[in-house]
Amino acid sequence: MNPGMYISYNSIHSSQWTESLNELCHHLSQYNLESLIVDLAKINVMLSTDEDGNMRRRLVSHYLSPNIMARLQEFLNRPDLPTSKTTVFHKQQLLCLIKLAIMNCTPGTRINLTQRDHWQVGEICLKLNDTIRPELQVEETDTNDRLLLNLVRILPAYELGHKPCLWRRISRSYDLFIKEIPNIRITRTNICFDIAEWFKKCYNFSLDKWQAMVFAIYGVLTEHLYYPRIDIPCVGNLSNIFRNCAIDQATINSCISLLITDISSMRRQLLKQDTQYFYMDFNSFRGRPLLSVGSDVFTCLDIDFLVDKLYVGLFWEYHDSLGNEEKDLLHEAFGLAFDNYMESRFNQLFRDQGGQTITCGRIKKTNGEEVCDYLVCVNSTLFLFEFKTSPLNADAKYSYSVEKLRSDLDRKYVQNERGKAKAVRQLVNAIKYVGSEDGRELLSGKGIDLGGIKRIIPIIVTFDECLGLGLVRCYLDRKFWEHYEMVGCPQEIVVSELVLLTVEDVEVLESLHLSGRSLFQEIMDYLEYIGRNRISGFNDYLAQNYNQVEIPTNERLDNISRSLAESWREILFPGQS
Repeated sequence: MNPGMYISYNSIHSSQWTESLNELCHHLSQYNLESLIVDLAKINVMLSTDEDGNMRRRLVSHYLSPNIMARLQEFLNRPDLPTSKTTVFHKQQLLCLIKLAIMNCTPGTRINLTQRDHWQVGEICLKLNDTIRPELQVEETDTNDRLLLNLVRILPAYELGHKPCLWRRISRSYDLFIKEIPNIRITRTNICFDIAEWFKKCYNFSLDKWQAMVFAIYGVLTEHLYYPRIDIPCVGNLSNIFRNCAIDQATINSCISLLITDISSMRRQLLKQDTQYFYMDFNSFRGRPLLSVGSDVFTCLDIDFLVDKLYVGLFWEYHDSLGNEEKDLLHEAFGLAFDNYMESRFNQLFRDQGGQTITCGRIKKTNGEEVCDYLVCVNSTLFLFEFKTSPLNADAKYSYSVEKLRSDLDRKYVQNERGKAKAVRQLVNAIKYVGSEDGRELLSGKGIDLGGIKRIIPIIVTFDECLGLGLVRCYLDRKFWEHYEMVGCPQEIVVSELVLLTVEDVEVLESLHLSGRSLFQEIMDYLEYIGRNRISGFNDYLAQNYNQVEIPTNERLDNISRSLAESWREILFPGQS
């Protein structure tokens, strides 16, 4: 969600709100802290699974007074406003308010929020939308600066507002982190990175039991989302969730201790955080997504953070437990596992595309280097792929600094600090090589006659879903052509614009392929689309072209998630699946 699309208090009032953040915190302090946190968390959890926008509309009506609703409706009726892309409540705002409440407020005298109190909370949410808009000052020197200036505003909010399919993410993470990585052997070492083995050694119970218990908590919380009323709090009772399950109480307590914290402990942790990233640093919430709000009762701060604890969050906990050298090796193992995973996906996707299809995978030069991570020839088109697992660091994403974002993007996707070519430059080098005499000879030995190639399409596939923004593709495409012009690539072949896909995009392509769509044609259509819509990402193209047609489910990932859910139910309640 673009911060520019947030509806702010000032945008619907003729008089400007000028209160400070401290004054905003003072307003929060009049409410019972636990009750306020439960209310804010409830809105956030409900929005996380709001597929059709109906819940969002009902929440707005519930939390805004009739007076503000009238002003809001007048604002939304403006003919120049893209109403489909405006919002009052959003994850960044709600998590910020929870942070402010925990850090600055003490429990009040009221136990429950009245309707008028709810209206006050909604008004505070609107006011915070004015506060969290970054005011950026940068001297623009070129088009790249303008791209990055927009990107630093949008990227943090997009990462939070992006709504992936949670079960698809769980299935993918299971394939990568639990199945693929332990099978990777880095030749110069004997280290094997097995998260399940590490977890058992650390906590004295199996990873399967942990996942089953997180799954149970998720199920109880999401049940609340289907109630017709929105005044039911999204809280859980730990005793009720695990009543009559087959796991002993000591293990249950150990599991919960890895997920939950109390308000006092969370306050101490938040006060230690770097205030530079205040509006976007929610790592404390990611680490402990459940907050105790009473005896044996908790609320979930964010449903996505809870689900991420199953695999992705677990991977980063494992990562943080290692020494620096082992961390580097784990990243290397992750990269190799991702290469294997994506190669298997594209082997499937490029099968039976019509006409002659030659899939070559990882072709090596005579010196042992790979031409690129994956290469495929479909009729007269050559696809060159680079697969990347490198996420942007917090400093680049959350500091609202153009220079920090530029540096991290260039280092991980163009060229690192030691001058080693990364994704963009690797693709440029691959194009130069396949056009050389050595390259033509090598490809000929694999059954590819470069003389028949009319077009080359360079593609980056990234594991980092937040890089699916069209502005990221635009920036990397500009860097691609800067380097392309420097190295003197073959002129007789048409080279397309750079395509940037996330792993999530590939999974949607996999779904479309299984329903009869050609991956080759989808990419061609996307290139035509960005010719008219320069800053659109692949997910924008999908939304535009499939807005009336439901994207088919990904059968492979759905089968994994069903199998996992069944195994977790069996662990909790044997014989009752």
